[in-house]
Amino acid sequence: MKETVLGLNKDMKFYFCPEYVNMQKGIDSLCGFIRSNLMRDPFSNEVFIFMGRNKKQIKILRWDEDKFILYTVKLYNKKRFTPYYNPRKNNYYLEWKQICSLLFSI
Repeated sequence: MKETVLGLNKDMKFYFCPEYVNMQKGIDSLCGFIRSNLMRDPFSNEVFIFMGRNKKQIKILRWDEDKFILYTVKLYNKKRFTPYYNPRKNNYYLEWKQICSLLFSI
C-alpha cells in the first residue's frame, strides 16, 4: 500500500463530513462549512472529506503550509463508498486503505 497519495499520508487526521455537500462549492464555501458545521479550523493540518448526494463524487480539502489544496474525485464504474461511523466518538471516518482504494482502484 502506498505511503503517500497526493500529499496525503496515513498519519494525517481525516474528518469526514456526514452531511451531503453541493459539489459545486469551492474552497471558500467549504472552509465556511468546516468552521460552522464541523467546528474545526480549515487552516489546521487536518484533511476534510466531503461527499455529494449521489455518493459518486467526493472533494478532499487540506491546508498545506501556505495554500489550500482541493481534490475532486469522481467515482466512475465503482461501487459507492460508505465511511464508517464511530458511535463512541460520534463521527465518521475513512481508513487509509479506503482512501487509497478511492484514488487508485486498489
